[in-house]
Amino acid sequence: MFAGMILVLTLGMILALGVRSYCDSALAQFDKAYRSIAVLEYMGAEYPSIDEPDPAARAASAAIDDSALSAVPGVTAWYRDCHTLSRVEGFQRRGIDMPYKDRGVIVVTHIVPVYPAQLGIMGQPDYYTGLLTRSLYSYTEKENILITILYDDLPEDLEKDGFYVLHGTFVEGDEEGIHNGLACFKALPFSDDPGTEPCYRLGEGEEPPEIFSRYADHFRTINNYVHTVVCGDLEDLWEFHQGVVYPREGRMPEGPDECIVSGGLAESMDLSVGMTLELTDFDSEEDDRYEITLTDRHRTVTVTGITNSYEDYYGYIWQQKEQTPATLFGYRIGIAELENSQAVDAAAALEEMMPANVRVTLLDQGYTEAVEPFLSLQSTSTNVLLLCAAGTAAVLVLFARLFVGRQNDTVRILVSLGTPRRKIALWLLSGALVIAGGAAVLGGLLGILGLPAVYAAIRSRIAAGSEILRFSETLVTTMKKVDVPVRTPLWPILLTIGAIILFAFLLCFLFLGVAYRGGTLRQGRSRVRVPSGRTSTFGSGAFRYAVLSLRRGGRRALLVVAVCAVLTVMLILLGGVYRGWEIQLQDALSGTELEGQVTSLDGRDFSGLILPIHTIQELLMQEDVSDVYVSIRDVYWMPEDLPGIVREERRNDWIDAQAEFVCTNDLKGTKEFYFTEPEIQWTEGWDASCLSDDSYATIYGPLLYLEKDKIAGPYPAVVSDAFLESHGLTPGCGFSCMIRGGGVLQDEISVPLIAAGVYHQTGSKAHMYLPLAAFVPPDVIFGETPQESSSYWFRNGRNTEENYRAFIYDYYMMETCRFTLVSAAHLEQTRDNLDRAGFGWPGHVGQRRTTLILRDASFVKLTENLGRYLSMGRVMLGLIFGIVALLGFIISWLLVSGRKQEFAVMRGLGVKKGRLFLSFFWEQALLCLAGCAIGCIAMTRFYAGGALQWLVLGAFAVCYMAGCALSVILIGKMNLMELLSAQE
Repeated sequence: MFAGMILVLTLGMILALGVRSYCDSALAQFDKAYRSIAVLEYMGAEYPSIDEPDPAARAASAAIDDSALSAVPGVTAWYRDCHTLSRVEGFQRRGIDMPYKDRGVIVVTHIVPVYPAQLGIMGQPDYYTGLLTRSLYSYTEKENILITILYDDLPEDLEKDGFYVLHGTFVEGDEEGIHNGLACFKALPFSDDPGTEPCYRLGEGEEPPEIFSRYADHFRTINNYVHTVVCGDLEDLWEFHQGVVYPREGRMPEGPDECIVSGGLAESMDLSVGMTLELTDFDSEEDDRYEITLTDRHRTVTVTGITNSYEDYYGYIWQQKEQTPATLFGYRIGIAELENSQAVDAAAALEEMMPANVRVTLLDQGYTEAVEPFLSLQSTSTNVLLLCAAGTAAVLVLFARLFVGRQNDTVRILVSLGTPRRKIALWLLSGALVIAGGAAVLGGLLGILGLPAVYAAIRSRIAAGSEILRFSETLVTTMKKVDVPVRTPLWPILLTIGAIILFAFLLCFLFLGVAYRGGTLRQGRSRVRVPSGRTSTFGSGAFRYAVLSLRRGGRRALLVVAVCAVLTVMLILLGGVYRGWEIQLQDALSGTELEGQVTSLDGRDFSGLILPIHTIQELLMQEDVSDVYVSIRDVYWMPEDLPGIVREERRNDWIDAQAEFVCTNDLKGTKEFYFTEPEIQWTEGWDASCLSDDSYATIYGPLLYLEKDKIAGPYPAVVSDAFLESHGLTPGCGFSCMIRGGGVLQDEISVPLIAAGVYHQTGSKAHMYLPLAAFVPPDVIFGETPQESSSYWFRNGRNTEENYRAFIYDYYMMETCRFTLVSAAHLEQTRDNLDRAGFGWPGHVGQRRTTLILRDASFVKLTENLGRYLSMGRVMLGLIFGIVALLGFIISWLLVSGRKQEFAVMRGLGVKKGRLFLSFFWEQALLCLAGCAIGCIAMTRFYAGGALQWLVLGAFAVCYMAGCALSVILIGKMNLMELLSAQE
């Protein structure tokens, strides 16, 4: 029996140790392969523009304390955004973000005036045509082409064959009312010398004046800038961390005089690894990144690597060195490098200390998902190892006590025969070591042979459980795949086997002295406990003898009660902890409200989308989706703000740069309030419900078939405090703004508004928020799906409500969409339903080509932790219950089987077998129930609900009774003479 127990416990220790070593090796491999960062971004009104000079983002960036952020546990480095512009001789940029892309300095000839058709050749010409013969600078660099020239001040004595140099810009021909299909060049005065004419006649062989050449060089230099990004560790930059760009040739830079360049830049300049570049810094204006001037700061860098070609990173240079302060443009404030094992907690701590509207995005390349099963296995195997070690120690103590410590009769006989003490010790210790050592070695060998199968089972289990968490925001990060090594060191296993054998030897050696002392009779009187009082006559038959035997047991009986009580309390506590985890998980599932949003295909952008109404309706049809918030936006302007633009600047450009009006059914659906709770000061009589009010007519007019009884204005608007102050308005007052028309009938529309609510403006533009009904009737989105398609509109004309509804349903688009789930209790079923409906997630394009993201990162982390605890608890509870049940069985077995002479006496007195069985069984049952009663008292303090603790307690009592019953039955089958000769 002891050999079997030692073998099983050793096998459990070896397997647990092997799994623990396997998990440690895997976690160490993951820690090297993965890199965790936290990206800090300001999610304001200007998101996602990377070049916007957002004062709110700069204020938020200035409010972040670098030293406090770096001191957060788990943060190993903190890098602010350091993105500047530089000049590299020989680089030519393609038509991407060029400040002066349309500007030009050209030489033309054969200039011919073109007059209005109705006036003949009288009056001022409409425009001129000419032959472009030379480009001092133009983006296309085309020459010998016919162009249109716009300039009111060309000299009247134009010579047809003369050559003229012009400074100006290329414009779209139809902007100025010209539709002749030619490239159109508009002459403009020089910005720093408006008195110099932008047109000059060249003499024969004459070069253009210096100012024309200087402007041409300036345009060429500024347009061909390169982006220079500096970071202390380039691997932490978002583009490298997420694998958007990666070294295609060479390596990453390691020193301040090295760099890695983008594939587009290398192709443009025919660069290769090892070449050097001369960089000259640009200085950007505070309010415009591309309003730049060339400085005298020069540096030489060596190209150590070339990245893949990627359009968004066409002309980029990355350097790894200490950062210098740079003006912040865009929304990305900086990046924090995190310890992988502390990344989640560190990101949560960073989020707590961030200013309003600053989002902290944890990107760990899938580290959390990769290590989750191994952490669970590691904690479980550690607990199993400790449990098996404790069980092994207890079994070895019991083994040494019984196999060596109780051999007093044997020692006495050997001593009386004159056997030397050393030989007696050798005989006892060798026998004990053969049993314990053999069982330990055999268990170790079985464990070593079984570990490969265990590793294979772990890999298959992890592979089966590593399904993609569909629609989760954790999918936004790039997911790495790392192979886990299978080999684990053998020395810990051998050391464990040796430790078991050594511990067994030491225990047997210690109990050898007990065996020597036990062989000598003690002198003096011995006390005999005799029951007295009413309890000596309590009951009748077997129960009476059980009570008498219980009282006569003395310390033995108290020991049984104490052991049963301790084991019972331990089981109750473990069951209570496990039940507490179950309750916590149930509360998390039922009490958590999850939000979701429609995003771009890669999951990064959640605004500026093209989202058809029928897609929103499909989302509304999902039974787990409760509320949906949408928005659509366009620009507005105040009539008094419009400058007198006629021909000098383009009117549409000015309008495009104005603030926006946003039609939404709730501020939660607007991009400005995705990551912050709006604080609106509502005027009397207004509240947030006005945005979802469907009683208003649309501002575009042609939808009157759906709006016979609708209010045509004024519309309630949520405006900024800065807007009211700059225009001399007060909350609750009425005003009008201009918007662009929705069709050919009206180019511009005046919209009557009332300032129903005021918010504090943090961005650079004063956006305002109107009811969704101002753009589209809400019942078209949230009502029933039209029976006819939009083709019905065109077949039958625009004369029925059904036609309008079908047209809106098919052709109106939303820009943002946010929703909430009814409950997280059935989250997996929700994922299945969204998948079946054709929605996609990052990395998977669904049938609808619409990507959804559930903001479930913290919820998934919580449930994964609780799930890990529950799985560990199931294993540990099962093992502990098995060991406790086995201990209960062994204790009751030993307590009964050690009293064989009592059986012999009672059998000799003629007691029947049934009465004899019940006498001993009732005794042990009373003792066990007494201990369990103490456990029940403890249960009143630690009871966690449910039947688990009661079942565990009942199972322990049954195992204890089973050991007692089996022991009594086996002793009852022994011969009477054998019982009389037995020693207790």
